[in-house]
Amino acid sequence: MNDKISRRNARKSGATLVDFVLVHGTWGGGWQWRPVAERLRARGHRVFTPTLTGLGERAHLVSRDTGLDTHVADIVNVIAWEDLTRVALVGTSYGGLVISGVADRMPERIASLIYLDAALPEHGKCMLDLVPPERRATVERLARQDGDGYLVPTSLVLDTGIADDDERRAYLARMTPHPLRALLQPVTLQGRYLEVPDKAYVLASLKPTHHFAELHAWAGSQPGWSARKIPSNHFPMTTMPDATADLLMELDAVSRPPSRLRPGDCRRRPGAHPQRRAELPRRGQRRPWHWPHGRKLRHRREHRAQRPRQKLGAVLGQRQRPLPVDDLDRRSAELRRVDLLPRNVTRCEDDRARAVGRGCPGHAATGPGAPATATTMNLRRNTRRAAT
Repeated sequence: MNDKISRRNARKSGATLVDFVLVHGTWGGGWQWRPVAERLRARGHRVFTPTLTGLGERAHLVSRDTGLDTHVADIVNVIAWEDLTRVALVGTSYGGLVISGVADRMPERIASLIYLDAALPEHGKCMLDLVPPERRATVERLARQDGDGYLVPTSLVLDTGIADDDERRAYLARMTPHPLRALLQPVTLQGRYLEVPDKAYVLASLKPTHHFAELHAWAGSQPGWSARKIPSNHFPMTTMPDATADLLMELDAVSRPPSRLRPGDCRRRPGAHPQRRAELPRRGQRRPWHWPHGRKLRHRREHRAQRPRQKLGAVLGQRQRPLPVDDLDRRSAELRRVDLLPRNVTRCEDDRARAVGRGCPGHAATGPGAPATATTMNLRRNTRRAAT
């Protein structure tokens, strides 16, 4: 509920929000992004932290066929099924290859690509091609010894930067073995990911690993790229969630279109014309035109109550139209049956009393026997006068 309120307030202020999709790296899971996701949601953003197949809470789905293409399909399906059209796609470590493959498939949905201490892709190369040779040899050896030949154990996790021993042990206990095929499968790119308008590389500068420092320098010299640093270890989303969330929103602001609202318009209802604001009812004031018993219907009922009652048919609960002369006998019999007309009234007097209001040429409309209205009381009074 608080996320919806924050998002509504952000929209009222004129901010154009993107949806963040945060992709974890090797041995991790979506749970690593929780501190950052909470801070982004508090600012009104929608945030998705999917876990890749075979890792985290989806570790039971791992197989020998789980590869890089599987993980790319995981994120593509999240964006497609959630119907996200303007995404800030963030990847860390191995997640850099994943988000590159996703953006290469659907660049029209990606507003910005952010590599958070992550690997940059090269067509035809895998993740282990981008690390030092001795690191690759260690990964393959441990996978054969401790991972049944297709899983990389968590003993190779880099320095987390968590100072507290208990927290660090609990953090490492949640790590899961990574499928080896995902690290050996080359990434296939068509170059469409470069169509994304804004791309950024963020280096964790406290202890740079692999070739990430070189990638940061390369990104700073390329058009359409921006290079930033964050003073943390390889897991800034865990050790520095506030700074990471602020940096992601700052990078998102670069690709955000300018707001169309003018200064001082933040209190105006979105879509409302500024000159019509005074015409809107205040809080607690009724809007009669929105209610079924509003002004128009109420005035119509008052007007109807002021009109004279209908002619003789109103006595029987019906609306009365002008009666033809041939129906006068039948209606007279109905009135006598309910004792509303004296029995000794002749047909001529009955006809004259009924037809005088219509100006019937066969009966005179003069004298005391000519009723002014056709109500039952007037008819009874006039017929008595005619009889006497």
